[in-house]
Amino acid sequence: MGKKFISRRHSEATRLKIARAVSKPCPARRGHGNGMYGRNGKANPNFKHGQSPERQRVYSSAAWQEFRRQVCERDGHRCRRCGERVNRKRGMHMHHLRPWKAHPELRLAPDNIVLLCRECHEWVHSAANAGREWLEIPC
Repeated sequence: MGKKFISRRHSEATRLKIARAVSKPCPARRGHGNGMYGRNGKANPNFKHGQSPERQRVYSSAAWQEFRRQVCERDGHRCRRCGERVNRKRGMHMHHLRPWKAHPELRLAPDNIVLLCRECHEWVHSAANAGREWLEIPC
């Protein structure tokens, strides 16, 4: 069965080590305890000259949110491949038939988007999709 864990009191040296470790900034901490607290803009090491990635800008826009709602209603909140009901919790994915990067003019085109569940979206982009279904439809 093995030895059972027996709790022990920490030595003074161990307590000091723990206290030092806890006093250092930790990303999971909130407020002043977080080493990144107050480091906005150029003070943040991840600053990219005031630019956010294009995909992030589009997906956080009000236009995209409204577009996504319309696509969900059009597809009846069901995966277009398997027919299962989808929602944000159950893996709702908006799949671009023509690639997002190659066709910026079609990013918000209803004919270029289908609603898929997470499993079907993973399948579409996998090697198992030998027939390349749901990918790069002709213009």
